[in-house]
Amino acid sequence: MNSWRSLVVIACVLVLSSVALGNIGAVTRGFVVTAFAPAAYEGDYQCPAGFAEGPDTKAILGKLPQAERERLLRPEHSAELMLTVRQALEDSHVIFKTVKGKRAYGLNLDRSEGETARLNSCAHEDFVGPSGERGIDNQWYRAIGCMQESRPGGALHEYFNTSMRKGDFAILIEIDGIDDPLDDAEVRVGFYRAADPLANAGQTAGGNVRMQVHYDNYFHSVARGRIVKGTLITEPVDMRFKATPRMRELVIRDARVQMEFQRGGQLKGILGGYQELQVLHAAAREALRAETTFGPLTCRCFSPTLASLADGYPDPKQDGPCGWISVAYEVEAMPATVIHSAVERRPTTKQVDESESWWRKLLWWR
Repeated sequence: MNSWRSLVVIACVLVLSSVALGNIGAVTRGFVVTAFAPAAYEGDYQCPAGFAEGPDTKAILGKLPQAERERLLRPEHSAELMLTVRQALEDSHVIFKTVKGKRAYGLNLDRSEGETARLNSCAHEDFVGPSGERGIDNQWYRAIGCMQESRPGGALHEYFNTSMRKGDFAILIEIDGIDDPLDDAEVRVGFYRAADPLANAGQTAGGNVRMQVHYDNYFHSVARGRIVKGTLITEPVDMRFKATPRMRELVIRDARVQMEFQRGGQLKGILGGYQELQVLHAAAREALRAETTFGPLTCRCFSPTLASLADGYPDPKQDGPCGWISVAYEVEAMPATVIHSAVERRPTTKQVDESESWWRKLLWWR
């Protein structure tokens, strides 16, 4: 009889231990984003009319007196030079060239393939993904995809990457509750602004990067997710990051990711969502500020063209216009130790620690 009681007691202890610990096998993995650039599809003939071109500044200035040319070319007069070029283009009837191809990288943000009602979206033409995925929304690519500057290596394509390399900002990703790295029905995914990227990018003895989460919860976003055949997929969530010094913040509305775990431990894939039209326009101008007249953006037709392509969140008082535009970023992230401060939410599962044996986990109360 005593032996039966002992077995019952042991069983109860095991049950209580599992309840208190949760799933012992669940782990948390952290990452720091190392690449963040607009997804540019180059597989098909996307720009049949050629690339969007900036004005022939040299020809325009050639019509002015030499003294005026020299004055406008001084750095302190760059704004006046841009206005001079714009005035010369007013009667040229320039048409801003956009993507005409049918394929693009991105995600189905409005949950429609063009045949059903769209969610929080204005009417627009969908893209088809490289593997035949229907309903792809990436209107920002449609707008800038025929600019040389938006291609890999161009100033607009590398805008955020350049800022990250300077240490202006960093994005952290934390996946909590991983039971199976290949297929897991539910995980918790945090997206965080890093605190002082340059000061907190220290490395452990094993070479793992340690990154501190910014204390302000305003820059914390946590989404429900799942892992399907090694691909992380998250539900929509609004993300906010402090990006370049000239930008107040980087807001991506209804953001979600579809990223694959790589053999080397990295994450790689697409982050999609909606960004405010005016903010993106300003970011594009900032990215091309090094060019004397902002290249193709000097054309006054760019602003109305961009507005006509906006597809996210129409004016609630009427059916449009939309003030947000769908975007897709190619994102790469490397493993990192994500450190939370004492005032923050702590992870609900443990970081991977192979040195902690199973029996020590079982005897947690000791």
